Amino acid sequence: MSLGETFKRRTYGYREFRDALGDILRNGVLRRAGQLDSAFRERLMLAVTEVNGCRYCSYLHSAVALRTGMDDAEVRALLAGELESSPQEQLAGLMFAQHWAETQGRPARDAVERLVTEYGSETAANIVAAVQSIMLGNLYGNTFDALLWRLRGRSVPERSFLEIIAVLLAGVWIAPVAWIGMAWRRLTGGAPAATHPIDNVRRLAIDDAPTEATRGAA
Repeated sequence: MSLGETFKRRTYGYREFRDALGDILRNGVLRRAGQLDSAFRERLMLAVTEVNGCRYCSYLHSAVALRTGMDDAEVRALLAGELESSPQEQLAGLMFAQHWAETQGRPARDAVERLVTEYGSETAANIVAAVQSIMLGNLYGNTFDALLWRLRGRSVPERSFLEIIAVLLAGVWIAPVAWIGMAWRRLTGGAPAATHPIDNVRRLAIDDAPTEATRGAA
């Protein structure tokens, strides 16, 4: 990580983290992501990580990707934002993953519909699940790096020291408790009937999403 005066990567605020974690718990995101082919899942995660610039996820998922049989050249290409060396049938999903990260989870409506047309509702929902899970990891990792910057006296725009600490503590303590509570409600029949995940994605979609967000990597 290069050290400059201002931290440029996207981080979590407390409410953002709480809402993202709640979505993952309510919608069975990790279970759905696990239904994808492992190599496809890792390609999606590398594509998102390239946009968000999380050094921890980059290291971890590069290693996992290599274990799925991907070669080093493809891993490097994905971490450079290049998709040409990936399987043709997965390109639509990978481009959607980049788009989701660039628009910070507010994709264009036509991008969502193209994904569903290409893969069907179930696989499309699984792709979104993989993207959501790595977004959580990316921004949590970036928030930890933001703490390191704060401790060195450097600037982290729009994030106070206390908010950064709150997010990191929530990940360590609140997340496991919330996970257990959600599992218990599901086991006892207390959880409300969920809508299909792709319908939730359609509600997030907007008619004219920006095609690219600032990718500054600190």
